[in-house]
Amino acid sequence: MFKYLDKLNEHDRIKKRAICGEISKPVDIEYGLMIPEGELGDKKFPICVFLPSAGMGSFLDCNITDRLNKIKELYYYIQICYDKDYVDIDGVKDAIDVTLRENPNADPKRIYLIGFSLGARIQYQCLINHQNYYAGALIMAGVADPHRGWRIDCNTWQFHGSQDTVVSPEESRNMFHELKSRDSKLSILKNTGHNSIWVLESEQVLKWLFSQKRQ
Repeated sequence: MFKYLDKLNEHDRIKKRAICGEISKPVDIEYGLMIPEGELGDKKFPICVFLPSAGMGSFLDCNITDRLNKIKELYYYIQICYDKDYVDIDGVKDAIDVTLRENPNADPKRIYLIGFSLGARIQYQCLINHQNYYAGALIMAGVADPHRGWRIDCNTWQFHGSQDTVVSPEESRNMFHELKSRDSKLSILKNTGHNSIWVLESEQVLKWLFSQKRQ
């Protein structure tokens, strides 16, 4: 049987915080962390960071490891926890940096962002403001200022429902045309509304994500 994660208790998952000590005022952010179990040796494994939508519930309600596990590869899983419309994007990076520092098997060249709806909006800001850091991103029903898209320097795969009435698919189209990376992709999903997170059921999508690596 494919064993995957150390079972952290619910308190540790939800309450663990990353504290940034590199700026004048520390930033606290709550996030859930799940780590591979067993003897890892000296191998390196990617970090998958999920930024959910505002209404998806708690860490235990909406973590997506059951979908990511289809790829049958070990990885570290971070889920940013929030109950408001704003998350300090430096705090997201802090959570990743702490994970890298505390887990020598985590690969700094394979950090992946996965975002949906509000999470995708935050995700865009992370990608725009932290260059030469992320290796790849899956963006679902996102929105951002397309004039800043040129700052995104990793490969992205954007997904947007053709019938989305919450965030227009034109938002993804406009951003796609401004991206620096020519290896990025855009998929407009037919007969799909705002909920495009089902694309994570696709093994093709997951294989693409896990193949991305920063130079």
